[in-house]
Amino acid sequence: MRSLPNGCFRNLSQAELGRAFRISEQIQRIPPGKSFTMHLHSVLHPLLGHTHFCMELHQMKPFVTLERINISRILESMNDGTAFFNAHIHEHPLFHMLTNPHTDVGKTKQQSCYPTFLKTALYNEIMVPLQSQHQIWIAISKNNQFLNCIFCREKEHSENELAMLHLLRPHIESAWQHWKNIRQLKQEFQTLEQDGNQKLRKTFDALPRRQWEIAELVALGHDNQQIADQLNISIRTVQKHLQLIFRTLEIHKRTELVKQWQLAGVS
Repeated sequence: MRSLPNGCFRNLSQAELGRAFRISEQIQRIPPGKSFTMHLHSVLHPLLGHTHFCMELHQMKPFVTLERINISRILESMNDGTAFFNAHIHEHPLFHMLTNPHTDVGKTKQQSCYPTFLKTALYNEIMVPLQSQHQIWIAISKNNQFLNCIFCREKEHSENELAMLHLLRPHIESAWQHWKNIRQLKQEFQTLEQDGNQKLRKTFDALPRRQWEIAELVALGHDNQQIADQLNISIRTVQKHLQLIFRTLEIHKRTELVKQWQLAGVS
């Protein structure tokens, strides 16, 4: 892919530069729990005005497709459309993205193999019917992962749209890395939380039978008098057992006991 000369950015109007700035801010604001690929689609859709959108996330060694999102459902409705597309994907100029780590931002038409692509079955039997003759794309390689995002439409993309995409690419890469870091932290927190809950469960299971019964009744919302009546023991005995339970769990309130019982998943 040819590099985009810095001078191309001079052709962008003040309005376009301002729009690129606003979009770069939107890219960084990823809603909690939302897929990065879907977030990126929702942000870039107004900029590129595409007909179809596809994003794929791959693990390179060994090669595994981690995520694939195709907004268009037309391909699936065509007779054997998806199977045909997969069988002929090697004809696409962007196929080299998976083997070229230096791929960055570009248009399909700029690839040296584009004239050959126009004669392929993939172009004539899939791209043309889907009004996807022109594609503009972003490809980001990071460690052992490869992210590529393709926007397709019938109308050719302008050089200004390509320049805007070049401006936004570093922001997309940093947002993707930020999203991955947040997801990793969340996974680590969940692992720690699960380990803590399992440890808590073992602590409850290790309680003497009478203390376990009292802890269960507290978790069910019974007060000391109700517990004493149900177990045929005195309130003083209930209080003494509760003190021992609190000491074991290192807590001071009944509400904390209820919370830990629930976290431990005791049944």
